Amino acid sequence: PMLLVNLVNNLSCVESAIAVGDDYSAKKVLFADALVTIVGALFGNPFPTAVYIGHPAFKAMGATTGYSYINGVLVFFIG
Repeated sequence: PMLLVNLVNNLSCVESAIAVGDDYSAKKVLFADALVTIVGALFGNPFPTAVYIGHPAFKAMGATTGYSYINGVLVFFIG
């Protein structure tokens, strides 16, 4: 069931990004997510990765790639 939840979540995130004018390939997004999930599993992570939800809100606030980078660094040090 988690596979389907993750698939639907990722596709909805791609669609919300497209709705605000950013063109992302669903195939590339799903491939990257699957690849990172596999790498995480090889390191013992039991949870699938996920694409950020809320793209339109973050874009409206002026967030850029730095937002994702900062989140990743914080999760690395906190987790």
